[in-house]
Amino acid sequence: MKRLSIALALVPSLALAQKPAAAPAPAPAAGGAAPAKMEPPKPAAELDNFKPILGTWNCDGKVPAGPMGPAHDSKAVNTLKMDLDNFWVMHSREVKKTKENPMGFMGKGWAGWDASAKKLIFAGADNMGGWISVTSSGWAGDNMAFEGDAFGPMGKHKVKLTFMKGKTPNDLSVEFAMEGMPAMTETCKKGK
Repeated sequence: MKRLSIALALVPSLALAQKPAAAPAPAPAAGGAAPAKMEPPKPAAELDNFKPILGTWNCDGKVPAGPMGPAHDSKAVNTLKMDLDNFWVMHSREVKKTKENPMGFMGKGWAGWDASAKKLIFAGADNMGGWISVTSSGWAGDNMAFEGDAFGPMGKHKVKLTFMKGKTPNDLSVEFAMEGMPAMTETCKKGK
């Protein structure tokens, strides 16, 4: 019985000690040529939609009265920059705490291109446990609108985030609308 136990204990060790079988060589391509070397992917040209809004933007807004409190002014800093080898646009947003807005706000996310859906995409999360998933077809004139869903402490809501080009490349307006609540609009100046 002792020999059987030792033999059973050695079987896994012997199996691990064996040389792995060699992987079969790749089949030659038609005509006997070697298979083509895979090239690294390139960022989608559709990411150029973000070029007009890249940078740091200082924004002044009016937050309407709602579940987050009474109407108040807000000051935000939005930064959008290329990230992850230019395949994504990283977006960070910070709304400063004030007497009228004691909670403030911080959010981060990434925007990119979904080749299968042929849409720009944006997904982000915030410091209140919320997150957002929206898509866009790109610029339509001077507006680029993202639509989708936001999830958080108040449940799931349909949302629309619209970027609107200003009179100069250093001017931008942003409107955020959530179903059942008045829209919030900001006017932004590009920082230096």
